[in-house]
Amino acid sequence: MNIAYVHSGLWPSNSPSMTFASMTAWALAEEGESCHLFIRRNSEETGAEIYKRYFDIHIPDNLHIHQGKPRGLLNTNRFYFHNVYKHLSEKIKSGQIDAVIARNVTFLPWLARLKKEYKIQTWFESHDFFANPDMRDDLKKPHKKQMRLENKYIPHISGMICLQNAQIELYRKYFPQTKFILARTGVITGNQSGKKNRNYIGYIGSLDHHKGVDLLIEAAACSKTQPHVLIIGGKNPADEARFLESIRSDYRDRVVLTGWLQRNALEKELAKIRIGIVPLRDTFFNRYLTSPLKIFDFYAAGIPIIAPNYPTMQELIDEGKTGLLFAPNNVNDMAEKIDLLSENDFIKMRRYVQTKAKSLLWTERAKTLIQNFREMTNAA
Repeated sequence: MNIAYVHSGLWPSNSPSMTFASMTAWALAEEGESCHLFIRRNSEETGAEIYKRYFDIHIPDNLHIHQGKPRGLLNTNRFYFHNVYKHLSEKIKSGQIDAVIARNVTFLPWLARLKKEYKIQTWFESHDFFANPDMRDDLKKPHKKQMRLENKYIPHISGMICLQNAQIELYRKYFPQTKFILARTGVITGNQSGKKNRNYIGYIGSLDHHKGVDLLIEAAACSKTQPHVLIIGGKNPADEARFLESIRSDYRDRVVLTGWLQRNALEKELAKIRIGIVPLRDTFFNRYLTSPLKIFDFYAAGIPIIAPNYPTMQELIDEGKTGLLFAPNNVNDMAEKIDLLSENDFIKMRRYVQTKAKSLLWTERAKTLIQNFREMTNAA
């Protein structure tokens, strides 16, 4: 299969979407005939240089990176998508593309148009849910445009790619005739060394309120083991400084905040972590939609995980094997799980995690997608 993957975000960037789009395209190229990655240029570096600097991997010759202009006053999504559509049309006509995947809801009209005009497969890879925003308790505005786009165009594309079964079940209520593919976020093989100096509990990601990092600090402080906490993330120095100032004074010296790190530096810090924490607050998105890259980073490094007991987390964590689940928003229960996992058979749990990680590689995700695309082609 020759596949195109359309990403509307700046590339490179510190956004998780950068990792997701880049690794999906790389894996599709590894497992298929070719992949065309469409992105907005945010660097003078070549695509190969960016992959090497951010992910420490070499790209195969069949990964073709099309770097559009950066977002600006005269380069809205509309202009960018129009140019991508023209480029896609040329390649489809010459037989270079069999299927198109896009992860932005505003590209749905273009997906429907491509399917209608060229009779090829077009897939929407959703990282959210807008078909009925009235169900959401975490949206600051109604998102009527996104609702209109999903309801109007999803029935006119080949199908949807979702990250979680919980997400599929939400969409299936509104699009019962749509074909769905479950393709989980992938694992980048990392440093799974068995170093004995893994003394930290750790968190990866932003310091936004809904991430619940403050709950993690509170749980660590009231736990019996009183562990040191390693936080890998943050948006900028000012954001990080505000967070450090908010930590209770008697525990502040037990918290290390690194700021955002690139892949090589991230793996070095992960080697210090014994337990990974995903402290997400109780929101609709976290319960039914999220598939945090941090979980897969922990798995790649052989680290067991503690996370809230949401449907999304139940799908990703094998209770008692690859991690433990705590009652959402319950600091005391999180603290108990930290103590319990700290006293558990760490080596045995690491073996479960390493086995789990092998089943979640980006290349395994790509195989799932390509197999489904081929099955649809053969059934036509």
